[in-house]
Amino acid sequence: MLPKKGILIPLITLFLSLLNLYKNWYNRGTYSFLVSILGLIVVALYIFSISYNRMAFYLWYLAQPIIVGQPMPQSGALISIVLYLSQGIKLAFFIPVTVGCKQYEAGLNFLALFLIMLNRLLPHSTLTGLELSFSAYRHDNSLGVIFPVKGKVIKTVSLSGEGDWLLVKLNTAFKHQAMYIQHVLVKRNDKKSIIPGKSNQLVFFKMVPDINLIKDGPNDISDFLLEVWALCK
Repeated sequence: MLPKKGILIPLITLFLSLLNLYKNWYNRGTYSFLVSILGLIVVALYIFSISYNRMAFYLWYLAQPIIVGQPMPQSGALISIVLYLSQGIKLAFFIPVTVGCKQYEAGLNFLALFLIMLNRLLPHSTLTGLELSFSAYRHDNSLGVIFPVKGKVIKTVSLSGEGDWLLVKLNTAFKHQAMYIQHVLVKRNDKKSIIPGKSNQLVFFKMVPDINLIKDGPNDISDFLLEVWALCK
């Protein structure tokens, strides 16, 4: 299934890549053309949910802001391109730069800079295998004695139609109400994706009394009533 969160970023990448390929079809040896191919590859990884990273999109946009060329003396139009990797559309501001006896025009593609900032909206492709650490939340101390605790994400689970719950296997099991808890289900309270490495992300910390209750398809949230708040990193 095509991921929905952050879909705007891949759509823009796809549009600009295809537009640039169309405009430069007869200049297939250019670096700009190759950057477009890279953009299509990154989008394909996103669509088919193959492991991708926001950094791949970030680097694709990061290649585009700087434009350097030599201008025509009369009109100022660029006649010799030194560096130009912008894709399809550019919104640039140029200033003259002199290096030795040569005159250049150096510009910033503001569209690419905007897309770099927009890239923050794109979620990570998968959190499977990621190690998370949990600490006690100051307003919920019912499980404070077990924190801090670490665990590794096994997979994403759906609970009563709510997606993006992460099944985490804890490095060390703990005892709660005569049960030994080795697995928990976690999800950010604001329903956003957990960001690796970011501190103090408030999550629902839902205990799994029996791992056999977790099914590949939809799961019933009523099977996992033991829930507290925790801070995740």
